[in-house]
Amino acid sequence: MKITTSEIEFEDSFYTLFPNTKISCFRYGNEEQVYHVHYFLPLYNKHLKGSDYFYDEIKNYSHFTSIESIKGIITSRSIRLYNLNNLKDPREYTYAGGILNKDPKRLKDSLDNLFNLSLIKLDKNEKGFMSKKFNMWRLYGKDGKGCLINFEFSITPPLDWHEFYFAPIKYGIEKKINISRLKRYLDNINRSSEKIGIDLDPLPCFHKSGLYRMEKEFRLLYDGREIKGYKPRNITQNGIKIFPNIFVEPRNRSTKLIKYLDLPIFKSAFQNIDESIPILKINSITLGYQFKNNFDRKRSELESLANQNLGYVPEITRSLLSKTYWGK
Repeated sequence: MKITTSEIEFEDSFYTLFPNTKISCFRYGNEEQVYHVHYFLPLYNKHLKGSDYFYDEIKNYSHFTSIESIKGIITSRSIRLYNLNNLKDPREYTYAGGILNKDPKRLKDSLDNLFNLSLIKLDKNEKGFMSKKFNMWRLYGKDGKGCLINFEFSITPPLDWHEFYFAPIKYGIEKKINISRLKRYLDNINRSSEKIGIDLDPLPCFHKSGLYRMEKEFRLLYDGREIKGYKPRNITQNGIKIFPNIFVEPRNRSTKLIKYLDLPIFKSAFQNIDESIPILKINSITLGYQFKNNFDRKRSELESLANQNLGYVPEITRSLLSKTYWGK
């Protein structure tokens, strides 16, 4: 089938709006005519290299969580990526995802089966760093009663990841304007009938309202959707599926389906499931500023768990905010 004028015009416009964001397509028709072309993101993260939706620095990412959760992460040797139904702001995905995706079934599939982990980078040289860090602890670190895990991506480089994406969040209306422009262009092409369709549904996960700009979040995203241009991949061993391991949250009180993906983390003598899966390694753990009288006990407990389950002991400290918070 010969490529159509509409396809040439669309691809030129797409790559102008989304430079270095490569797309693949399925074409439907016969030798005489193309009836429909469906574009989608390729399987491998390397096809986004150089775009706004790719980041390959592997060190110094942090994640706030509770003491109970870090114990679970160490004991299970895995970390959970929750689906978008678990986001605190129920409108977050539709902020940008509702522009291109109006199909209720596709929207539900994205909310149910796109899984994410929020990470941050803390820059000690940033102006107002201490006050910002205190606000982050209050908002996400259980008001100083939780902990901050410092990670690096180990073993597998971002270029090799399959169905995983990683990038900083883009904040504000101006950052999603090219999605709106692409939608207007598609509407113009498909005015009489849908000649061109596109599935970029993972990319809106990297857009948030400017209200959240303070977070400077990075997001690790796994695309486990069921409605897309290709079937989700299952990795098996001796006929048994070993990845992805996805579970329904048993304690969910919401009416929405809450699920999570178990992602293995690094341990000594680590045997990787597959080179295309990102692996996080715990470098250090910082306990919150509220741990004034029981820090030594908690540190000893976590060190013992790490040594037993991970085969190494990450550095465990208490937040420097403790001195400011307690005045000594």
